[in-house]
Amino acid sequence: DGTYEGGVLDASGMDMGGQDGNKDLDGLIAQSMRTVVDDFGSRVWQCDVCNRTNKDKTNIKKHVETHFQGFEHHCPLCGKQSKSREAMRKHMSNYHKSSF
Repeated sequence: DGTYEGGVLDASGMDMGGQDGNKDLDGLIAQSMRTVVDDFGSRVWQCDVCNRTNKDKTNIKKHVETHFQGFEHHCPLCGKQSKSREAMRKHMSNYHKSSF
């Protein structure tokens, strides 16, 4: 349903329509961030959920993704579940380096 509760956006009730959940997730992330001007006059990216800012768009996208529930990222090798693609990438790198 896309509701917001205490720093977490619940996407579990949303119709993700189709197999490509990554495109759906990317769309939700894009809708949950924007550019703002900081106290020093610099343009920065801001998370609309918690107002965290970062100069780097990629970093704020990774951060915004942590606010979404309803998207599961499972390790294909051990089944570990993570709440973001970045966390899964780090898991794969740290625990399954030799498998690639």
